[in-house]
Amino acid sequence: MLWAAIVVLAAVGAFTMATLDYGKVDFLTACKDALGDFWMMVSSPSLAGHFTLADVIEGLFVSLALAALTAFIGAAGAFVLGLFAATDLSNGTVAAVMSVFRAVPTILWVFVFSVAIGRAV
Repeated sequence: MLWAAIVVLAAVGAFTMATLDYGKVDFLTACKDALGDFWMMVSSPSLAGHFTLADVIEGLFVSLALAALTAFIGAAGAFVLGLFAATDLSNGTVAAVMSVFRAVPTILWVFVFSVAIGRAV
């Protein structure tokens, strides 16, 4: 079944690439140019006059500091919430609420708080 699905998807992809209207753009030339641009970006990175080395180093340390701070805050919060979620340390209602929080995927919490913060700003 897996190989059948792969063959069908490859056939649909090939058919789509063959029948797609690219307008005035030559597909093979565009692919060659895109690969050339990609190779140029990978093989010769530069700051291109947009940033100084000091800006890059400052941004690096800000990113590392934010990562450490959020990891610490997350660990402390997880410890407290973990105590509430333990069924032998809390009553069943609290454990049930914590189970609901754990059941919701993280990306949905990100969406909820992004919308909430977006409206507050």
